[in-house]
Amino acid sequence: FTSTRDYLKYAGWHKMLKLSNLASRRFFSSSFVLSKNNSSKNNNSRLHNLLANMPKEEAHLKDVRKMRMEKRTKRFLVQPANIYWQVLGCGSYGGPTSLFLHTDHRKYLFNCGEGTQRLTSQLSLGGALSQLEHVFLTSKTWRHLGGLPGVCLSAKAAGAPDITIHGPPGCMELYQATKRFVRLYEFNVLAHTEDDGVFEDGAVKVEQVKLDRAVNKKCPNLPRNWKEDEQGEWEDYDNTVQAYICHFSPKPGKLDIEKCVDLGVKPGPMLGMLKAGKDVTLDDGRVVRSCDVVGDMAPPSTFLVLDVPDLEYLDSLESSEKLMNLNNLEAVFHFSPHEVVSSPRYKQWLKGVGDNVNHILLNESCKGLGLPDVTAYTHKLRMIRGEFFPALVGAEDSLANTEVEKMVKFDFEEFKTTVMQGVTGMKVNVRPNLSQKIDLSDVVRFDEELANKELMEGIKVTDPQEREEYVRLMKEDIEFAHNFNPDPVKSLTAKLAAIDGLDLPIAEKTSSSSSFPVITFLGTGSSSPSQYRNVSGILVETEPGSFLMMDCGEGTISQLVRMRGRVGAERVLMGLKGVYISHMHADHHLGLINIIQLRERSFISRDREVKKLYIISTSRLSEFLTEYHSKFEPVLTNAELVKCELLVLYNVRDEVTKVEDDTKKHQFLFTEKKRVLADLGLVELFTSRAIHCPHAFCLALKTTAGYKLAYSGDTRPCQNFRDICAWGGGPDLLIHEATMEHFMINDAIIKKHSTFTEAIQEGQAMGAKFTMLTHFSQRYAKMPTLDEIKGKPNVGIAFDNMVVRPDNMKMIPGIYPALTRFLWDYQKELSDRAEQYKARYVEGGARATQLGLEDFPSPMEEKIQLAEKLKKRYEDKTQWFLKVNKRKMMMKQQEEEAEAEKKKVAKVDKKL
Repeated sequence: FTSTRDYLKYAGWHKMLKLSNLASRRFFSSSFVLSKNNSSKNNNSRLHNLLANMPKEEAHLKDVRKMRMEKRTKRFLVQPANIYWQVLGCGSYGGPTSLFLHTDHRKYLFNCGEGTQRLTSQLSLGGALSQLEHVFLTSKTWRHLGGLPGVCLSAKAAGAPDITIHGPPGCMELYQATKRFVRLYEFNVLAHTEDDGVFEDGAVKVEQVKLDRAVNKKCPNLPRNWKEDEQGEWEDYDNTVQAYICHFSPKPGKLDIEKCVDLGVKPGPMLGMLKAGKDVTLDDGRVVRSCDVVGDMAPPSTFLVLDVPDLEYLDSLESSEKLMNLNNLEAVFHFSPHEVVSSPRYKQWLKGVGDNVNHILLNESCKGLGLPDVTAYTHKLRMIRGEFFPALVGAEDSLANTEVEKMVKFDFEEFKTTVMQGVTGMKVNVRPNLSQKIDLSDVVRFDEELANKELMEGIKVTDPQEREEYVRLMKEDIEFAHNFNPDPVKSLTAKLAAIDGLDLPIAEKTSSSSSFPVITFLGTGSSSPSQYRNVSGILVETEPGSFLMMDCGEGTISQLVRMRGRVGAERVLMGLKGVYISHMHADHHLGLINIIQLRERSFISRDREVKKLYIISTSRLSEFLTEYHSKFEPVLTNAELVKCELLVLYNVRDEVTKVEDDTKKHQFLFTEKKRVLADLGLVELFTSRAIHCPHAFCLALKTTAGYKLAYSGDTRPCQNFRDICAWGGGPDLLIHEATMEHFMINDAIIKKHSTFTEAIQEGQAMGAKFTMLTHFSQRYAKMPTLDEIKGKPNVGIAFDNMVVRPDNMKMIPGIYPALTRFLWDYQKELSDRAEQYKARYVEGGARATQLGLEDFPSPMEEKIQLAEKLKKRYEDKTQWFLKVNKRKMMMKQQEEEAEAEKKKVAKVDKKL
């Protein structure tokens, strides 16, 4: 600056710019709000109000939602030119059921099974969710509404202002039940009920038709430990389902302006008359016919969405006149299960709806889970080192074009019409009126040849010389990965075998004594699912055929079926003894209901008694599950709750001195402990409080073979967790969350997560023999950066669909060279993101400080202040609890001393 005046002028302008930016975004940062509160509130109040003042979402979303609401109010009720249906989740075993209706202006979703949220990424529908306005549910079952919380979160993140739910009576109660753990700030979930009448918005008219079950199902009583007080009589379930008749009225053809000009029609009312179908007479007497300048009219059409859950609904279906007299019916989407569709009465009913109708099945007769990108990525990892990544036998998405057409064919000899199985990506065209109604061009499939080329030939590398170098080095990296073993003897054996062109026998690779437990990572991402990382889910096979699950996010069952196929998944479910839920965040437990239901089906389908399933979780989870059990479907009949609160390992306190002895521990689970441990196949099961959200826990367990496994769940580095891990000796395996890189430490503190470095340090502090890192932010969807991980031989990174054992964990670092070479472009993207972050939020960054704006904290200072306040808040809270406990102990001691004194006096009085 040439003068002080110039500097002050610049500083003043910069301050005004900052203020205008804040005003235009219509929000104030958390630190600004806190600075306003400082003048009127004391420090303690600020700490208590801190979380309430934290920004709940990205600020720009408010503007996006406002813009969308304005567009809705200004939008004319015009007929869209383009309309088509698209199968999202085809309803295959373990997969979601969901059907998308696309129009030019709005999007609609029919049914929303668990896992729908993740499928939207495969079909690139993330942007379409911003236009999602209505969700139509056919029944109050988890199969059709289990994905609703996740879809609402995704729609909100995309900028949608609200969603309206249509469905049977009581379906909105699920939204009310999930409010405890699904936070939809400034996003409205509305209801359209029967009293609101027929839905119509200019694009489509939707009539709902109720179908009643002959006899409503009874709600079974809960096992006593799920609800301590008197239950009374549960009301029967309301099993009403709804079919939806979707009418698309005829759309006038498009007026050809060029033809009108050529014929001499002047701009004005005549154009409107021609478009309305009227002929006009020009000044020179010529008559211009409307049919000559207006395109063909799109004919009216009707589509039916039908769900008949079981045979008890057939009376209601057959007696429904609305469903039998449908004009212009083009297609029926059947969510009805296979056993219903194949029944004689259902087939007979189908014959009555017309001959030239397409029937699309969306049930378990369909194949494929709809995420070929997952299959392709896992295939590449499998080529690097196959023992960690088994083939995905249940994905069923490796198809050629001709095989897709064969797969969708579903011929019943009794039918005289087209019956097809739905598949993810299938389209049914409505408008424009095309000759080909069924479009399979967007059906997603796995191309194995392309996947091989991407890994081995580096087809993304454009320079020929660099590609040649890539191919040569990739071969070396994969050979290194195949032969890598930190054990020098085994490594030499593997190298000699490779030189001789031999493969080591399986017995030499795997020792049965060291092959259990087997750890399968079903989900390794945080917050919400992406194409490459599902949310948290870990399967532990403690001994052959005996399984435990640690956390169970949405889509966990799909991951299990993808890896093992239906038969293999059912074998796991029947051997599943317990499910541990670390805390109440949706990404850790929304897959539980599906696991429970399909597990019970596995037993029942084999005419076997359903074995008890232990749900190890906070008592807060029981509130959600009991509400679901009482109002929707039975899920807890064969489940027993083991409260994490009763598994906490406490120091034993001397009854006389009240001093705690940290060399002696005990739990509150006394009478049931031996039975629970025996049923689970464990000898130890400890929990500790985590530093995350309320009622969050960490876990340590020991198998009957003496293998100790520790799982952090979501937490900051935590002394309580170290204590239960170190009790009786450090863990053989620590599975620790590692959400983000260490330069994002302030974010980790604010969100109460751990960084890569912190997770590794925790493993070292508690003496873990090996540490697996998981729960990565979706910014590391394909792989995390390795700067903090390389050179740590006892640390490995987890991927979805990865299987590790005690005898092969230390080979994981061997895959890093091939992985980083293959994902060179992704590594560069991560590096660029890191630089952008550091420039704004790390000390020394280009934008980390603001010139001349002393009254406003910089982005970096804002994060640091918030992190420090949260740390202090936690420390104050801990001290408060210690004081309360100390006061309680003193009061108890005084009461005991007073009681003893009373007894002493009474004894003296008795003698006198």
